[in-house]
Amino acid sequence: MSLSIHFSEFYGRYCEKELLYRSCGTLPHGTWIKAGCNACQCYDRNMICSPNRYPGC
Repeated sequence: MSLSIHFSEFYGRYCEKELLYRSCGTLPHGTWIKAGCNACQCYDRNMICSPNRYPGC
């Protein structure tokens, strides 16, 4: 079992997801988008991103 210590804006088993405190705007809950090198999902009106999910970043 591994234990990770997270900074407040990161979560997930390995601190691999980042909570961005910005609104999803008109995107419905559960929608995935590409934001730069990150894969982001609208969850409870906030964007949650997994950093560097795309090659070349």
